[in-house]
Amino acid sequence: MFILFFVIIFSSMGFGLVLPPFIFVAQNFGASAMFAAFIVSTFAMGQFIATPIWGRLSDQYGRRPILIMTMLGSAAAYSIMAWADVAGNVWLLLISRFLTGLMAGNFAAATAYVTDITPPEKRAQGMGMVGGAVSIGFMAGPAVGGLMSGNTADEASLYWPAVAAVIVSLITMVAVAVFLKESLTPEQKAQARESALLKSADRTDSFKAIMKRPILAPMVLMGFLVFFAMTNFETTFPLWADAGFSWGPRQVGFMFMYLGFVVMVTQMFIVGKLVPLFGEGRLLQFATCSYIFGLVFMAIVPF
Repeated sequence: MFILFFVIIFSSMGFGLVLPPFIFVAQNFGASAMFAAFIVSTFAMGQFIATPIWGRLSDQYGRRPILIMTMLGSAAAYSIMAWADVAGNVWLLLISRFLTGLMAGNFAAATAYVTDITPPEKRAQGMGMVGGAVSIGFMAGPAVGGLMSGNTADEASLYWPAVAAVIVSLITMVAVAVFLKESLTPEQKAQARESALLKSADRTDSFKAIMKRPILAPMVLMGFLVFFAMTNFETTFPLWADAGFSWGPRQVGFMFMYLGFVVMVTQMFIVGKLVPLFGEGRLLQFATCSYIFGLVFMAIVPF
C-alpha cells in the first residue's frame, strides 16, 4: 500500500505539471481560445475512451503490467508534448494531450489494486487513501509546473514541465516494476479472461440493465455533470485569470496547488467524520451546492 500511495502521487503529479501553461502555450501557437480549450479537453476524451479498456485488461492480465504500460505510454506522450513545444506545432500539442488521456488508465488500475488488497470493511479507507494521494500529486504538480513554465502568458512554455513529467512517469514505471507485487492470482486472471469472452456479446444489454436500476442512472448522470463542470473549470480558469488579473502559468499553478490542498484536507480529514453525522446523501447535496456557489461567485466577482 505504501508503494502504491507514491505511485498514485507521481501519476497525478505528471498530469498536474503541464496543466498551468498548457492553454497559454496553445494560444501562443495560434489557437483561438475555443480551440485551445478543445485541445485541453481531449485529455478527458482519451480518458473516457481508454479507462474501461484498461480496467478490463487489468482484470484479465493483472494490475502491475497495465500500470507499467500506461506509465511508459505517458512518458512517450509527454515526450511528444515537449517536442510540440520546441516545434511550435499546435497539432502535435493536440495529439500529445489526447495520448496522455489514453494513458490515464493507470488510475483505474491503481484503484482496482486497492480493492484487491483491502477487506470490505476497510475499502472506504483505501479509497480515501487513493483520493488523498491524487490530491497530493495534484497539489505538487501544478506548483512545480508553474515555476518551470514562465511568469506571464506570453512567456508560457511546456518544455520543462513536459520533461519533468517524462522523468516522473519513468520513475513511477520503474517503482512499479521493481517494488509492486501483482495483486491478482493467475487463477483470477484466467477467470476474468474467460468471463470477458462470455460477456462480450451482451455488454450493451448489461449496460442497459444497470441503467434501469433506480439508484444508478441518476448517480451516473450526476457524476457526468459534476465532472463536466470540473473539467470546464480546469480548462477555462487560466484564461479567466489572465483576462481578469493578468495571471500567468506561475500564478495559475499556485492556485491549482491551493485547490489541491483543500481537496486533500477535505478527503482525508473531513469527509470521513461528516458522513456518520449527516449521511452520504445530505453530504453529496451540500458538496454539490457549495461547488455551484463557488462557480457562481467566480462568474460575478469584479475584476
